[in-house]
Amino acid sequence: MGYCGNMCRPFCIENVPKPAKKLMEVALEAVDYAMKNIAPGVPASQIFEGYYEILSRYGYEEFTLYGPAHGTGSSEVEGLWLARNAHFPIEPNMLFNIDIWLSDGNIGLRYEDGIIVTQDGIRELTSYRREVIVL
Repeated sequence: MGYCGNMCRPFCIENVPKPAKKLMEVALEAVDYAMKNIAPGVPASQIFEGYYEILSRYGYEEFTLYGPAHGTGSSEVEGLWLARNAHFPIEPNMLFNIDIWLSDGNIGLRYEDGIIVTQDGIRELTSYRREVIVL
């Protein structure tokens, strides 16, 4: 038996409406924040607070379903959530999906990537095109 993984990317065909582009840019900022700040010893709630501050800065704090990452393993979504009330410290060998689901009330999107926490940061398990994608 192995581990589950998940990767999500939003894309637009031919052109990117301004509201979609703004959502993508904010979501990518949140992904970048999580990638740079998840590390051993950091409280999970601290990652959530930084993520929530990004959403608040752009007025999207009411349009997200959950925090910036969740545990993954034998099921795609399991275990630990990085949430406001999650005060556990992040530890080496924890396996997460950074999962940024964001909406403006009309459209929604998701960027999702797998990571494993190492002794000094993270190792990315997926890394395909973190950008505004137009096909």
